Amino acid sequence: MYIPVFLYFEHSFTQYYSFSKKLVDRLHLKEDFRVLEIGPGYSFFSIEVAQRIPKRHLELFDIQKEMLNIASKRFKVKWNL
Repeated sequence: MYIPVFLYFEHSFTQYYSFSKKLVDRLHLKEDFRVLEIGPGYSFFSIEVAQRIPKRHLELFDIQKEMLNIASKRFKVKWNL
């Protein structure tokens, strides 16, 4: 099941990170959900979503390869991959 969430948010990283937690709370994710995130940007939502789905079935799609590289680095730091 995919839940579409569209968001355009222009604020500081601290506000963005705080907001991402609140938004992900509202998604009511279950541990067996499969999540497709389109346009992950700096992956604030990606990290928060991955923490809530223990099986970590999260797919990211972005037309900018650099954004996926940033997400990859953030995941490696977060989970020592």
